[in-house]
Amino acid sequence: DSVTVDQQYPGHVLGTISIVGNKAGTHAVTSSLDCQIRVLNLSSGSVEKTIDAGPGELWQVAYSPDESKLVSGSQQGKINFFDIETEKLSQEISTQAKFVLSVAYLTTRADDVVLLQSPDGKHVACGGFDGFVGVYDVETGTLVHKYEGNSTAPDSTNDMHAYRTKPVRSVAYSPDGKLFAASDDMHVNVYDV
Repeated sequence: DSVTVDQQYPGHVLGTISIVGNKAGTHAVTSSLDCQIRVLNLSSGSVEKTIDAGPGELWQVAYSPDESKLVSGSQQGKINFFDIETEKLSQEISTQAKFVLSVAYLTTRADDVVLLQSPDGKHVACGGFDGFVGVYDVETGTLVHKYEGNSTAPDSTNDMHAYRTKPVRSVAYSPDGKLFAASDDMHVNVYDV
């Protein structure tokens, strides 16, 4: 069996880094090295909005729990929140990371059969180029949890999660509130937050 392209959207100027769909399956959002976020209408096949994220590389993008905002990481070490309606930056959180590569909202499972999530929206996690993993309170912008590695691990330990220094490319929450962090050190770590 062969697979055919159903739809193709006009491309970003530079490489597309991430894509995420909304809960209803009507829209998807892409982020790119061209510092743009695009909102795609999956029904019409059109690009509905293009949001300029400003200077510096844009990496992973995610919907806020109520899907009114998009959250992304920046090369300046910030978590940026963009209002989808106005297409403007509405909030930013300065992190301790050198370059925020990945972002994820804490969510909770609403139904064990259907993979829908009923998010509380209180915390956002990020992973950085320098191995930093942080969880922030969205309302106050304060650091709630920090997982950071050292540059060298003692010879007597294989506890690499405590000594992460490689870029954290992806973070995600499980329905039961555990935080996953995947990095260039070839490990996926699970944190109980």
